Order: sequence, then structure tokens, then C-alpha cells
Amino acid sequence: MRNFPCYLFFDIFASKTRMEIIKALWKEARSVQEICKETKLEQSNVSHQLKLMQRCHIVKVRREGKCRVYSLERSVRPVIRAAKRHLEKHCKRRCRDWRERNKKFIK
Repeated sequence: MRNFPCYLFFDIFASKTRMEIIKALWKEARSVQEICKETKLEQSNVSHQLKLMQRCHIVKVRREGKCRVYSLERSVRPVIRAAKRHLEKHCKRRCRDWRERNKKFIK
């Protein structure tokens, strides 16, 4: 895997803030204001995270008037689902408090 920066890709998913944003975008596209309302995060933080996520093609953006509407790239859902399956199969057995710590992402 020489010269293959997959750590950069997985670094995006290592942030609780970015995972909250992904969760907010899971079912529908949203504006920054809608994401802030859903996640209870500050607008500047959400905007900053969305910019990073856009550079890595985790989210895509479209304009609706003066508003920018963000949605997940199609390739993101399978990655999250695979991670969830792996966690459910392997991590629950080894971590007693895994479900409690991650209950907002498990649903």
C-alpha cells in the first residue's frame, strides 16, 4: 500500500463531529443551518467540517438560491454500513460498554 493515503480517508470518519454531520445527512440533503439545528453544533464548526468532507468527496453540495445544500456522496453509505456490520460482529463481544457509548449511531 505504498503511497496510498487511506489514513486520510479514514481520518474523516474518526471525528465524532463529522459522524454527527453524516448522521444528519443520512436520510436527506440539508443546509448548514438545518445541520446545525439537527446536531446542535456551531455554524462555523459545521461549515469547517463540511469543507473538509467536500474535499474528500464525502459530501457533495448544490446551490438552491443563496443556500448551499449538502448531501452524502453515494459511496459513503456502503462504507458506513460495512463499518457498522464489523462493529456489531466483532466489537460488541469485546467491549461491554460499546453499545452505550455508540447508541446514537447504532439505531
